[in-house]
Amino acid sequence: MKKLKDIVPTVHTSVDGVLVNFPAHAISIENPENQVNDDLESPIDTEPTIPTDCFPASLKSAVDAACYKTEANPMAVALHYLIFFASHVGETRHIMIGNERHYLDAYGILVGVTGEVKGTAESQVRCIFEEAERKLIKEIGYKPTRKVSGLSSGEGIVNLLRDVNEEEGREGEIEEGFTDKRICVVESEYANVLKQDQRQGNTLSVITRDAFDCKTLSNLTVKSRVASKPHMSIIGHITPKELVTNESFVGQSSNGTLNRNLIFYARRYHLYAIPRQYSKEEFIDLSSWISDAIKYSRSGMPEDDYRTTDSLPLTMSTEALELINKNYYILEKEKINLPESLASLISRHRVFVWRLSGLFALMDLRDVISVDHVSYAYKWLEYSKDSLRYLLSTAKNEHEESKNADLATKILEFIKSKGDPVTRTDIVKHLSGNVEKNFIDKAIGKLLKAVPPKINQDKIKPPSGKGRPKIIYYYIDEKNEKTK
Repeated sequence: MKKLKDIVPTVHTSVDGVLVNFPAHAISIENPENQVNDDLESPIDTEPTIPTDCFPASLKSAVDAACYKTEANPMAVALHYLIFFASHVGETRHIMIGNERHYLDAYGILVGVTGEVKGTAESQVRCIFEEAERKLIKEIGYKPTRKVSGLSSGEGIVNLLRDVNEEEGREGEIEEGFTDKRICVVESEYANVLKQDQRQGNTLSVITRDAFDCKTLSNLTVKSRVASKPHMSIIGHITPKELVTNESFVGQSSNGTLNRNLIFYARRYHLYAIPRQYSKEEFIDLSSWISDAIKYSRSGMPEDDYRTTDSLPLTMSTEALELINKNYYILEKEKINLPESLASLISRHRVFVWRLSGLFALMDLRDVISVDHVSYAYKWLEYSKDSLRYLLSTAKNEHEESKNADLATKILEFIKSKGDPVTRTDIVKHLSGNVEKNFIDKAIGKLLKAVPPKINQDKIKPPSGKGRPKIIYYYIDEKNEKTK
């Protein structure tokens, strides 16, 4: 795609006096009155900062064009580009994570204040994809992804993606199904989707989880159906309060539904009563890029057919694999010291980095995922984590967890140095009695629950056989053996 450097300013430059690198508090120098004043930040929990150099070149140009002299947020625009594009790729491409085949469907939730960035980002991207679809229809007879909204039940999803049934039903009719299993779900009121989980017997969250995992979907109702090879991408819009105060939030955070979503917080950085429209050249260039990327990713196939469509694998470069291997262990260790509410929501980082980097590669018209594509993916994951930290106001909890981790390290070193088993009283004396009981218990609990475990405990009955047993703690060496 032709770069838009002559049309809109790049992410890292200032053109005509307008600052367009979009840091966390970007302002318009040309029009100071356009600056959005932010008095909402607390000194502890701050908004996520948009990373530098977090977009492939073509996507960066698209984000620049969408945000220049508009109220669109860069990360919100980029998220919509990613979800919309993923929905078009379908079953034609996949990645292998171990022995698991992953197609490149994607879920995202955009969190922002009502009436600000969410609808703006969608409209900036939707018109580009609509034009790209028109181009592909003329060129190759393309059948675009179906667009739907109003998710309310698992059975509804299965019905939307049901297989073709060539056998007669009970009433002697042959029920038509769908050979192309691509759907793109846009939920402008995602709070309504969360509420469905509160209905007894509703299977929406179960089915969305299975669809994300590329599993065959089915229901066991009177009119049972099967949906093979679903390819569903979802983008939801919700306000911060609607997300974190929803009765289903805790349940879906722990059951794996929400952590299958890339969750971004976004707000507007400028105010424009009359936002800029795309120029004709921008519109042509951006829609041509998207149409080319869709055609490339699909190898020119005009539609999917779950019965016959062949899927081509994406591969990782050696450098990309090395980066994933390095960061995987870092992120897994980091989770140990995070509050449970946050740790559970970012636990799918391995799957996300593979899928995101795969989509970035296809946007660049590449079959090999480069180290740059993986690096972009990690920056998106970091932004999502910072968004969740801000939305959950977990910074205080993380500070306490960090202190707890330091205490656990001190206790571990003490137990290790003693060689012999120690009691809780020994630990308290070693800490000079300056640490409260509940903090010591939490630190010991962290060591016992570590993977692999750092210490083990035994109960020893008093010689007389009467009274409470004494708890002693052992250090476990790297071979997972108790030291005596």
